[in-house]
Amino acid sequence: MPRRLWDVLPAGGRAEARDCAQCGRAMPPGHARAKEPAWRRTRVCAGLAVSLLWLVGIGLPPAAADAPAASLTQLLSMNGPPLGGFLFTVRGQDIAIGDFTFGMRVGGTSCEFTIWNSVTQLTCKIAAGFFPSNVVTATVRFNIGTPRVEIESSVEPCPCYTFSYDQPDLLGVVNSGGPTTGSTPITFVGKNFVDFDITPRARLGATACQFTRWISDSCLIGRNSASVLADQSSVITAVGRMETRFNLFTYDRPKIAYVYFTNSRTAGEGTVTLVGSGFGSVDLTQRTRMGETACLASNWVADSTLLCKLAAETKTNLGLTVSVSRRFDLRPSSISFDDPMITAISPVNVPMIEPRRVSILGFNFGGQVHDPRASRFGDTSCLKMTWYSDTAISCMTQPGYADNLFATVTIAQVEDSRALMSYNTPLITSIFRSNGPASGSSEFSIHGNFFGGFELTPMIRVGNTLCMRTGWISESTVVCKAPRVEYDKWFLVFFF
Repeated sequence: MPRRLWDVLPAGGRAEARDCAQCGRAMPPGHARAKEPAWRRTRVCAGLAVSLLWLVGIGLPPAAADAPAASLTQLLSMNGPPLGGFLFTVRGQDIAIGDFTFGMRVGGTSCEFTIWNSVTQLTCKIAAGFFPSNVVTATVRFNIGTPRVEIESSVEPCPCYTFSYDQPDLLGVVNSGGPTTGSTPITFVGKNFVDFDITPRARLGATACQFTRWISDSCLIGRNSASVLADQSSVITAVGRMETRFNLFTYDRPKIAYVYFTNSRTAGEGTVTLVGSGFGSVDLTQRTRMGETACLASNWVADSTLLCKLAAETKTNLGLTVSVSRRFDLRPSSISFDDPMITAISPVNVPMIEPRRVSILGFNFGGQVHDPRASRFGDTSCLKMTWYSDTAISCMTQPGYADNLFATVTIAQVEDSRALMSYNTPLITSIFRSNGPASGSSEFSIHGNFFGGFELTPMIRVGNTLCMRTGWISESTVVCKAPRVEYDKWFLVFFF
């Protein structure tokens, strides 16, 4: 058991030892030393010398070994701000019967000063600190010449008897948003960041700041790293203690400023350049699409540049969309595909009745089979249209007639027409009953080819006079009720 000086001195000399101890050591600041007569100081010091000789040379009396040891039992305050500068009181047993040289520390940090209040209580002024759990220790030293008696007592290191400094408290950030390239100055504002630099660390989400610098107990500064994530949590870590605040910082969303090459052929595979910001500082598998169709490939170039390899499409005024980490930006009406264009058909003449496959050649007929397409000759739709490539389709004709018909191709509601198509013209080969009265009203039959596959109300004239009545019989036969004429020589003109 540690022994105290006054436990080993004779009862009559304890007061003298205390007086001599006070006059023989340096007084704390502000302590007034009572001026004593020279004879008393000599008597007290002589008594102390005899007592120390007994302590060091002769030994301790048996009763001193059973003297109670000093101990700390209670903390009157168990938490405080890391700036320190406040008074902290502990209680114990048999600490000391007088104001000797006391020292207290919290963890490994000494108090700024310690005050003896009573045999059961000490008070000290806490210095700045930061550890979350600190054992409180009190030390009493008597230094009189060479011999030294030291008494040290610590509160047991359990949660109920340890002192802790307040945890860092992050209240907000200045500059709560920034570009995805990073390097934005950020000021973290709060409290309990400690009164000195303990190398704190700050991060946004899971990404550490490029650097963190301590400014004061309420301020840290740093620069963010590159990222594309939104609504990042701000985290401050100091000596293993962490403080988190959610959704205090967000990176700028992607934004498309310009689009180069705003037109493409419908076969696709052209490359469009998107210029803007917020695309990320590394390749994060950014995605682009035109309308509802994803680009064949998206290539990241820089935070301000993306490339899109176009898929086959036929629509016009499509919007371009960039997707970066589930954040989007749409630039409407950014790209169009060329209108369809017919350059030639083969053959250019088809029978009226028998369906024929006609090849239509040109450009921008689309690159995907499922795109809406249609074709017609004149006002008659094809029986069947077949797509072969961006430059070729075919059309199965229906029975029809007329000359210089428009061949029309419709791709995604955009049309192109060319007057290239004709049906075979009617051909008269014979007339049954080639003679009749000038008064008319006689019927005769006209035979030939290409008179049409159905009733098309053919018109027949004799000379310059239309027949009184016409009737379609078949593709090779029509009948005419002759009109009245004033001369005996006449000829037929057959037309539709």
